[in-house]
Amino acid sequence: MDTNILGKNIARFRREKGLTQEALAAVVGVSGQAVSKWEVGGSPDVDLLPAISDCLGVSTDALFGRVGLTHVNLLEEVQRAVGEAGSLEEQFKLSCEIAWVMHQSCIGGERPIKPLGVGEDFRGNPEDMNSRPWYSEYHEEIGHSRIRIDEGRRYFLLMPTPPEGWKFDDEDALLRVFKLFADADFLKAVIYLYKHHPEMKFTVGFLGKTFGFDDERAAAVVEGLKSLELADEEEMEYDDTRVTYYNFRPNPAIVPFLTFAEDMLRPAGIFWGAMLGPRQWLA
Repeated sequence: MDTNILGKNIARFRREKGLTQEALAAVVGVSGQAVSKWEVGGSPDVDLLPAISDCLGVSTDALFGRVGLTHVNLLEEVQRAVGEAGSLEEQFKLSCEIAWVMHQSCIGGERPIKPLGVGEDFRGNPEDMNSRPWYSEYHEEIGHSRIRIDEGRRYFLLMPTPPEGWKFDDEDALLRVFKLFADADFLKAVIYLYKHHPEMKFTVGFLGKTFGFDDERAAAVVEGLKSLELADEEEMEYDDTRVTYYNFRPNPAIVPFLTFAEDMLRPAGIFWGAMLGPRQWLA
């Protein structure tokens, strides 16, 4: 039995967090020499363990090597961690970190988990970081995973292959969607609605005035929105006149759709651990 499992795990988790002994010591409230002694065979006081585990981002069980979580317990632990992360912004941030760990675990085998961002084993030019996307992806028979990791527009996609394989049965419907988004006026209206007024009400005249459309063109754009169920029609009385207006109904698929389209047109600045088949590294 390893009698220094606690010290070795403190050293391991500290290095994985990128902390020096002095940095851990400052958080816990001890000297750097004390941390050094723990890692080579000493033991911290029991009342310091919660502070140590919090600083290292692991449970006290993990410090003692007790990491045999069941499937259910693991899901519960993730749910608890995200739920207790604080604000919705912090919950999203932690969720992105969890997604990145999941993605790396599927790709990397024994490779060490990296923080979300760019490490030393990327392929690309760091000078591209402000103008081109960074992402990692892999494709295998069992499915597809892709994560964009730059600060500009992060996302995570995990798509297990369906039992019947990838099929798109209604090609005519897909062509209608692409035809709509190929219309510059329609695309401008969609981007405007998502960017400025996620739940707005508008009229045909408003679209015409905003984009310089004539009434016929604005009405055609509205019909396109209605065909994708991005708008529904209502009427109201205003100064003894019935006015037709439309409620914008955002579809959560639209922003990823446009993001993926944009990614197709912008070569990646950085690939990190991308694969094009079973366990084939491109980096």
